[in-house]
Amino acid sequence: MSYSKVLKKFAMAALIAAVASTGTAALPVTTVTAIAGTKSTTKSAIIADGWYYIKNVYSQKYVEVTNAKDSNGANVAQYQGNGNNCQKWYVRNLGNNYITLMSGMSGKRMLDVTNGENKDGVNVEIWASNGKAPQIWKVKKSKNGAVCLLSKSSGNKRALDVYGWSTSNGGNLNIWTYNGLGCQQFIFEKTNHTDSSNSGNSGNKGNSGNKGNNSGNKGSSTGSSTTVSNASALASALSKAKAGTTIVISGTIRTKSINVPSGVDNKTPGKKAYIYPCNHVLKGCTTKGNLAAGFDRNNQGGVVTMENCTAENNKINYNWPKDGTPSALGYKVTFGRAKIINCKSYGAKNNISGADLIGTCTGF
Repeated sequence: MSYSKVLKKFAMAALIAAVASTGTAALPVTTVTAIAGTKSTTKSAIIADGWYYIKNVYSQKYVEVTNAKDSNGANVAQYQGNGNNCQKWYVRNLGNNYITLMSGMSGKRMLDVTNGENKDGVNVEIWASNGKAPQIWKVKKSKNGAVCLLSKSSGNKRALDVYGWSTSNGGNLNIWTYNGLGCQQFIFEKTNHTDSSNSGNSGNKGNSGNKGNNSGNKGSSTGSSTTVSNASALASALSKAKAGTTIVISGTIRTKSINVPSGVDNKTPGKKAYIYPCNHVLKGCTTKGNLAAGFDRNNQGGVVTMENCTAENNKINYNWPKDGTPSALGYKVTFGRAKIINCKSYGAKNNISGADLIGTCTGF
């Protein structure tokens, strides 16, 4: 399938659902997550994009999601280093040394100022990515090589802060008027990250936080995660993906064309061509200015779930018909109904006869 205009702001993720038939069986389950933000400016950034532990200078303890609770509103505090995913954060540069911080847990929630309030003592939590000011932080250098993180929702007047200069496990994090002192200074320590399991992330309550003490709380894994930042890497990741794979798109991927496995299998010897029940999930993806459809079923047979996605000024923004005749199949079929959750559509029409709108959707 060819797109004559570049895909902007993670639009490449949409190609999981919007591809031409290639005559091969499709991936059974694939999740594509775009990290919210604008084009990366890592070259001029104080902190480069990537995974980090974040250590407070004064307490020498690490920023973590309390008890590894992977849900909206989960508290963020400090705890001794344990190497668990609840202490890992992905830095995404937005330009001018503004960043977002995504939790290393499977929910991929962002460090967030509660309700975006602008006053001393407001709590810090994790929340689903929304690209708004409470999830954006300005990096400011300190003389000792550490950094302070100023909350954009405070007009950069308040900083991430260990409340009361606590040095204890569980010491709470909030925002406080910027002072540049040790309780507001943090060191970013580079680390690696895999998202195949969150085993050992929970259970910090009442224990030392070491991995060995958390063995009773191991989660299950349905697949692996890989992060890509260009079109060739995405195509390669798609070709190798298995059921349950999560592909995270970091930065902006631009492309004119790409082919990935489609929803029709007409290559199996001795078997009539049939539509394969693909199940794709698109999260936080945006497509803009395409001369064809922005998000397009394109004969994928299973259920496509779209969450927090945006389509703007495409020829048609969301194209999810209830039925169609794939050229590689040769007969008409009814598609599985798509799920469009908390998505937005601007500047173009939609065909959603084969989709259900869920949550708060705009422009349909």
